Amino acid sequence: MFRQVLSEINRLDGEGLIPRFNRPEDWTTTTNNLAAEAKNAQTLFDFGIVFKKLDATYPNLHAQIYLHKDLDASKTEGSIKFNFMIRPDLQTDSQELYRYYIKIKKDAFSDFKNGDEILTINGTSIKELQQKNFLFCKFPLISQCANELFDNLRYERLNWNRRQPLEITVIRGNKELTIKPKYEVVAKSGGQDGPDETCEDQQSRYKNFVLDFKGYNLCAYRSDKYPKILVLRIKSFVYAQGDPIGNLPSEVDLFWSNYWSKKSGQFKTIIFDVIENTGGQSPMPYYGLFTQSPYQEQYAQFKKIKEFERKDIFESLFWNEKAKEIWLDSLKKDGTFAKLNEGDFLPPVPQFCADQNKDCREGLFQPKKHQFKGDIKILLNSWCISSCVGFVDNMAKLFKGRIKIYGHPDSGDSAYSRATVAASFVNNKIKIDLIPLKKAKKPDEPEPWIRQVVSVTRSTDNKGQIISGKVQKVDYWVPRSWSQSDDEWPQAVFEKALKF
Repeated sequence: MFRQVLSEINRLDGEGLIPRFNRPEDWTTTTNNLAAEAKNAQTLFDFGIVFKKLDATYPNLHAQIYLHKDLDASKTEGSIKFNFMIRPDLQTDSQELYRYYIKIKKDAFSDFKNGDEILTINGTSIKELQQKNFLFCKFPLISQCANELFDNLRYERLNWNRRQPLEITVIRGNKELTIKPKYEVVAKSGGQDGPDETCEDQQSRYKNFVLDFKGYNLCAYRSDKYPKILVLRIKSFVYAQGDPIGNLPSEVDLFWSNYWSKKSGQFKTIIFDVIENTGGQSPMPYYGLFTQSPYQEQYAQFKKIKEFERKDIFESLFWNEKAKEIWLDSLKKDGTFAKLNEGDFLPPVPQFCADQNKDCREGLFQPKKHQFKGDIKILLNSWCISSCVGFVDNMAKLFKGRIKIYGHPDSGDSAYSRATVAASFVNNKIKIDLIPLKKAKKPDEPEPWIRQVVSVTRSTDNKGQIISGKVQKVDYWVPRSWSQSDDEWPQAVFEKALKF
């Protein structure tokens, strides 16, 4: 089954393997090693861990693995919960080796102490672990993957799983200590991690600024001390049923009619905070509030696959956009589609179509009649994903020469379309099928054993230049200490943007 799923990833992949060039081991070597692990798996859980590693070494944050409960201990027994975290000390973005420290969770008792420096985990040096962690990480940069080392450990993808003992050797002062940390196994609740942060909650990030417009995902802050600067916090582009505002265009319209149409001429600088914005809906309406010219955004190239002829796959890949159907019909009529072999890429097409009644390549989005002509600053980190990546990339192009970016690079992952490889046992035979993206989480019964999401497009500009996996570089890197909280570092990034 492993080889069959791997074969489908290789056949379908559009951009997941593009940023993998910098790993310590090539794709073929890694997957051959994983195939051997799958063959030697002693239990179904061991077999499931191999597929989790396969997903982790396929560096695309949109691609995820969904396993049958019999293959996934986190579903049948619960998830691993430690009372501490392991944090890297990120002083630069290009260190050969980062240093990793223990940070105790609030009000927790632990045999560790805050600031214990990690030397080994189960006898493996932190240097070797960092290399292995980089091999099984979905982010493109080693500095970004350093942040993921602890998650890879607790999700049982790195040098340990719950069936094995765990020993961590640290240095405390001048003394080496080996500790066997305890952990809980916690059943998944299926609910949210916690309540959404409100505009009032986030105001503390911005010293001397006060809330001036309250939306749901969008909050505006201004200051008497800095009267020409406006802070716009966009925490997400995701809108779900039951949210106070139902979709992104509605929130942008509300901001325009109640605030920006009246005040756009008052500010010389806008600071956008998209730290931790993992994407969601198309951000196209936002650009029209700030640019003066008609605009488009990122483009995508679809891989030509035989499943284009299936209605369910076709509609899933194109997100039911009529303009993309018109575009594909045009390619078929002019002979372009027929000239391409299976596995070739179709010509670039806008990710978001300006007019659903025309070929998606036609037309541009139109800006609002506003008075803003100032500069842009963006606060950023690696968890800017998907449409957030497109937003930052497009703002950098629209405001070239008038924009500065602060913090850490984004994920470079704006993958547009995905499909799901499903693997099952039917009558004692392996069955491999391609199913729509939505059935990854909610499959038909009987539930497939493996559901691996694969990206079947690559992100480009309008000329077809590939931008998949290319992070948005920052003008001002802001170090993050292992000890800084999730609130303290964004505050430091904001302070840097105020000064420079």
